[in-house]
Amino acid sequence: MLEQRISDLEKSLSIRIGNLGYEIADKLAKEKYKIPIVHDGKEAIEQIVSGRKSLIRFGDGEFEIMAGNERPIFQKYQERLAKRLIDVIQTEDERILISIANNYGDLDIFTDEVADAIREYMTESVRAYHNSVLQEGRVYYDAYMFKSYFPYKDKSRTADRVALIKEIWNQREVVLVEGNQTRTG
Repeated sequence: MLEQRISDLEKSLSIRIGNLGYEIADKLAKEKYKIPIVHDGKEAIEQIVSGRKSLIRFGDGEFEIMAGNERPIFQKYQERLAKRLIDVIQTEDERILISIANNYGDLDIFTDEVADAIREYMTESVRAYHNSVLQEGRVYYDAYMFKSYFPYKDKSRTADRVALIKEIWNQREVVLVEGNQTRTG
């Protein structure tokens, strides 16, 4: 009987230890680390093309304006603009997809240079601000979908990314807005 109890305890301990990493990661993700849900660009493009939806891209410049920080080379801070950007990023309009840079978790897909720049930008205070305007549980889309080559380690998918992006403009009227000094085209 004692041997059976020891065997049962060993089995119980073994399965608990085997699952422990997942349980800890789940608790950390829920309690300490708020990571937005960011789906890939392919899904967004499919919705833009088949669902006739629009996409609004929020990069670090837009987040900085919303936070009240001026980035003089790109855009002077305006309180009215900051408030409007917050309204837009929190829109409930189902015709509008919101994209944000997928900078919040694993950065393995990016080159070391890009990953380090993201790490430098994504300080605790920046993350806290992003979390204050992003809606928990909402699905966002990866703003890097339009950077088909530069940030990624794996350049072999570049042609596929470009072909996917081109679907957006097929028989559609499109307006692109970009600052004249961003040089990211």
